[in-house]
Amino acid sequence: HTSQELAQLVDINSFIPAGLMLGAFDRVVWLRPEWTLEGEYGAKKYFIGEDTLSKRFVTNASSFGDMSTKQIDSSFQNVRWWTLDTLPASEISLMDLKDRLLREAHDEKRGFLLDIDLDFFATENFACQHLRRDLGFQPDDIEEIHACMCEGCE
Repeated sequence: HTSQELAQLVDINSFIPAGLMLGAFDRVVWLRPEWTLEGEYGAKKYFIGEDTLSKRFVTNASSFGDMSTKQIDSSFQNVRWWTLDTLPASEISLMDLKDRLLREAHDEKRGFLLDIDLDFFATENFACQHLRRDLGFQPDDIEEIHACMCEGCE
């Protein structure tokens, strides 16, 4: 795809793969909200490419859902390697994050995308609102469920 074609294809849920394919950046820094259980902290290397048979992006990063694949196939072209750096997002971590990321980008001479999900700014997981409003759960019930899910996570 050309950059013009990619621009027509992307939306809020697919701009990261398009940016990776265009080479706009090769590092995604995701600030993971403390209350989410998705993903592990740390840096991991992945590939992304274009499958010439299906005419779609493919990657071995499971966070991209239906684009996910296990290995590089001979039908893939324009394969690029990229890093997903998952960091804990808390008020304390945000204070020194800007300087650290800019220093690393300068030292490594490569661009990055800072991914701060809209739900980062929420005070809780949106599913909790559904549990209270639609299913009648009380705050203590939700805290007990959360404690059970988080047992042994650390």
